[in-house]
Amino acid sequence: MAGQVVGALSIPPLSDRLSARRPAVVLSGVLVTTGTLVLLAAETALVIAALGIIAVGIGLGGVGPLLRAIPVELEGIGPGLTATAVGFVFAVGELGGFLGPFLVGSLLDLTGSFAPGLTVIALAGLAIAAAGWRMTGVDP
Repeated sequence: MAGQVVGALSIPPLSDRLSARRPAVVLSGVLVTTGTLVLLAAETALVIAALGIIAVGIGLGGVGPLLRAIPVELEGIGPGLTATAVGFVFAVGELGGFLGPFLVGSLLDLTGSFAPGLTVIALAGLAIAAAGWRMTGVDP
């Protein structure tokens, strides 16, 4: 949770200051992926695992506010569709927040390991980074 606070309070303001939404989203996705892979590799090394968890938290904390701010800035959304766009972002986020733990738990039950579930999280981080890389119209 501390990592998420750090990410939420540092990455979005930095992206505002530098007018760099795309790099901030990519960075957040890379942090999620890297942190998850560190966690997977750490096995029983508690300090290394903690660093991975913190990196994931910073990445998720950073991307959350950005994904809520970006629809307002997109061409074609405008004031009339802003509430709809942000509501859609929230709905997708809440769905992921609800289904994610069930998916990881189901994979744990099936395999006896957290590795498949953590791999899904790492892939989600890659998807965030790829989406950020492909974004257009959000940076001046």
